[in-house]
Amino acid sequence: MSVNGSGGRGRRIQDSGFGIQGNGCRLSAVGRRSTATATLTPRPPLPQTGEGENGRRPAQFPLSQHWERGPGGEGAVRRKPTADDRQPTAGALRWAALLLLAGCASAPALPPAGVAVADPAELAAALQRETTPAGPRQASFGWELNEGGTRVNGRGVVRYEAPERLRLDLFGPRGETYLAAGLLGETYHVPPAVRERFALPSPALLWSALGVVRPPDGSALQGASAAGSEVVLRYTLPEGREFSARVDTAGGLARLRRADLSGRSGVQETVEITPGPAGAPAQTRYRDWAAYRELILKMESVTDAAPFPASIWTPSTPSR
Repeated sequence: MSVNGSGGRGRRIQDSGFGIQGNGCRLSAVGRRSTATATLTPRPPLPQTGEGENGRRPAQFPLSQHWERGPGGEGAVRRKPTADDRQPTAGALRWAALLLLAGCASAPALPPAGVAVADPAELAAALQRETTPAGPRQASFGWELNEGGTRVNGRGVVRYEAPERLRLDLFGPRGETYLAAGLLGETYHVPPAVRERFALPSPALLWSALGVVRPPDGSALQGASAAGSEVVLRYTLPEGREFSARVDTAGGLARLRRADLSGRSGVQETVEITPGPAGAPAQTRYRDWAAYRELILKMESVTDAAPFPASIWTPSTPSR
């Protein structure tokens, strides 16, 4: 995945490896071409002696490149710089690369902290696309619900065709059906027999729990900002609420880390994600702050699946 810019206008994320491109400048990760290379030949370290000639232990503090140990290994005396001292260090090259990047015509992969993204609509569309699976998926997980001092746990399965169709089934500790719910667009379909057992998250937050950036219907993108490798997308809803998504793009992968749904009184619902090594969520923590409700999902497997029958999205009776 790369972020491309021209003259600082716009961003585009593609599945082409991670790099920073611009007019006449390229700084790439390992495995991609680079405009400059350097070979460092570090000086051999000073020998670490035992006891000094006077029986005292030598100085134990580290010495910089312009100092050397005194007679008997005690203390330190300044020496004249040598040709080796003028060799570039790894730190110096790193800062030189940053300065080179700052001087390029294109914008960096992510603007500095506090800087708004020039083309938020294009970046938001790219991040939604990157976090949405291309085909049907099925995930199995363990779940734990903490609500009003009561704790319930069990196993669950979710089948989904992002970003429009989802089926969630939760089973109790004895395998009994705790919840069966379908989601089509923004409408939940829940059998009457289990409707009162569980208060479902807002649809956008349920998708967030699976690592999918799916803003609420009717929301309007207000902007995007960045800090390091983290991008924050902000949307407003007609009723005055706000949806925000924090996406980490480190390593060329777009990974949703947190989503919030806020109202006039503050944050109402949140989802916090701990990603696994492959990028999919390893653990998701959902909170409904007003209801003192917390739902934790610990993912056990996420696999591609064949297309699901249409009947599963509108369950009329609980079923496994």
